[in-house]
Amino acid sequence: MKYELPCAIVRDLLPSYVEGLTEAETSAAVKEHLKGCDDCRKRCESMSGGEEAAVPDEREVDYLKTVRRKNGKRVLTAAVLAVVLVLGCIGTHAFFIGAPAAGISVRANTVQEGNIVRVSFANLDSATTLVGWKTETVGDTVSITARKVLVSPFHSPQLSAGMEVDTTEVTKIMAFGQLIWQDGLEIDYHTNRLLENRTPYVGNASAVGNLISFMDLDSGCTMELQTAKEPYGVTLHFAQPIKEDRRFLMEGNAFVLLALVDNLGQVSWDDPSGYAGTLTLAEADAAVSDRLRSYNMEHSTDFPPLGSVKGYGTDSFGLQLLQNMLGI
Repeated sequence: MKYELPCAIVRDLLPSYVEGLTEAETSAAVKEHLKGCDDCRKRCESMSGGEEAAVPDEREVDYLKTVRRKNGKRVLTAAVLAVVLVLGCIGTHAFFIGAPAAGISVRANTVQEGNIVRVSFANLDSATTLVGWKTETVGDTVSITARKVLVSPFHSPQLSAGMEVDTTEVTKIMAFGQLIWQDGLEIDYHTNRLLENRTPYVGNASAVGNLISFMDLDSGCTMELQTAKEPYGVTLHFAQPIKEDRRFLMEGNAFVLLALVDNLGQVSWDDPSGYAGTLTLAEADAAVSDRLRSYNMEHSTDFPPLGSVKGYGTDSFGLQLLQNMLGI
């Protein structure tokens, strides 16, 4: 019994049939189908321009198939080369060119001797190393930058680096976009992290919680917010008693909280031993003026008062000065 091809199969075969790329037996079956199917025949004529498809001999079919295989290999080779090129660019950038070192991945420390400030850097990411160090002075500011590349046989790990900066005509030193020294004051890595978590609203519990997590406090605590009426407040309940010689940390950080939460007006705290306290914004404003006066006398500096503790939470220098005055 002779097998009759269904229309669906014939329609799938028509593009190859019209181009003469089907085997002789397949071409014969399609041709037989077209004799008795007007719809498929019309489709074939529209594809071939009205001409009947030629049945190629075996050599022609083999040649056309070979051409197709070669074209496929060329496309595949081009795709592979494109992938290799992209990966090569990524590798070159990661291992040789690098990216600007982010401030959060590099810790800087300064030591001043006369007009010379010695700056040392600690790379906090062991998978990378720092290359291409540059120092640029614009006005009264020195900016230090470097590129971060992946550790490889070409770049061995560099966990630390150092340099000297002459501050005769300089008031600020920036490293990787962050202030690390100003007017004789070293800006601690921790201070920059605190400033990054400054928040305008005490009602933002997650933001206030993040800020407290960066503070140097002896034990864990729960936080209670008072936002029903002014003065808006924060109360910290400590799970463990705070040692007497460490209570200054809580009292000092109450100033820092008032400085870094814009609408915060009162900070309270307590622990299981009965130790408790409250610092209002008015009390902090009055106290910080006295603290600054004492600090200037002790360190022979003349930093001007900023009026309110809030003024010390606007930049790294002010926040560092506030913490230095409080001894935290």
